[in-house]
Amino acid sequence: MYFSADAGDGYHIWRQGFPRGEPEQMTFGPTEEEGVAIAPDGRSLVTSAGIRESTVWVHDTRGDRQISGEGFATVPVLGMGTEKVCSIFSPDGKKLYYLVRKQASLSWVSGELWAADLDSGRSEPVLPGISINNNFSVSPDGKRVVFETPDAKGEPHAGIAPLDRGSPPEQITGSIARSPDFASGGRIYFQTREGDHLFLYSVKANGEPAQRLSLGPVSNRSGFLGISPRGEWWVSGVNPVIAHPLGGGTPIRICEFCSAGWGPDGKYFYLRFRDIGEQGGGKTVVLGLAEGKDLPDLPPGGLKSAEDAQGLKVVAEIDMNGKAVFAPGPNPFVYAYTRVTVQRNIYRIPLE
Repeated sequence: MYFSADAGDGYHIWRQGFPRGEPEQMTFGPTEEEGVAIAPDGRSLVTSAGIRESTVWVHDTRGDRQISGEGFATVPVLGMGTEKVCSIFSPDGKKLYYLVRKQASLSWVSGELWAADLDSGRSEPVLPGISINNNFSVSPDGKRVVFETPDAKGEPHAGIAPLDRGSPPEQITGSIARSPDFASGGRIYFQTREGDHLFLYSVKANGEPAQRLSLGPVSNRSGFLGISPRGEWWVSGVNPVIAHPLGGGTPIRICEFCSAGWGPDGKYFYLRFRDIGEQGGGKTVVLGLAEGKDLPDLPPGGLKSAEDAQGLKVVAEIDMNGKAVFAPGPNPFVYAYTRVTVQRNIYRIPLE
């Protein structure tokens, strides 16, 4: 059998004798090989080989500009799936935090944390040598970061570290923890496993015991997409996205085929609608929140498209054409996103 697989250093061609042979890697190097077509005579195969790059961009009053250099960089995203809105800008909007990794592979969702000074354009690593999954959140005061990092077995844990490197990172809890998130007041929310289920917990970054918040388990598929500014609601879902009251009660259906969450200052609610079949595309709609409210006034059954938001308090509507992922900034007119480029050619590989 010949197949394309990622064993940690990108997709390469492998082969395995049937039925009990050992897997053997056939191709190596910086390019990745995806897809396999065996020649009718069995003496060669054809594959698509190339390089994929991802760059981080920022949009602000100066327009759009690239922040990261060549290679592979990304930000926690608002998109389809179990991604959630994360605070990746400093409170004053002068710094942007993002992840850098050597190549696209199993580490697609992990890398080193870097910081870009948006005035000077300089970038530097913040926590060198620490692999962070594509899930981190800057504290409301801009002094710390919580992040998800894998252990030696690949299991996720939640860590916290000062952004000035004044002390080493610490683990928040000894148990498995996913999707850590800073909220107003400095509380940290995360998912942890109990048996075969995930539950939502919160903790103060002062050594106090963690408290379980969710009355029932959070499914692996739906995930935890964020906590509301006043800590009254949490969001989960893929299709649909649902807001759950933390104190118990009736959930509210937000939208379908979308992702949703609150901006860093809690004044705006973001809804990302993606075009079907598109990596990017679609629109991100920003809704203003009324004073003292954590959710917009949604129609019964929620929203099915960006057009359904018309008539609501729409502050901004962002065209996502050419933008692979989206992360909100300190206001609706400042945000980060990534652009992905792929260069590929078809190659024939002899099998003898």
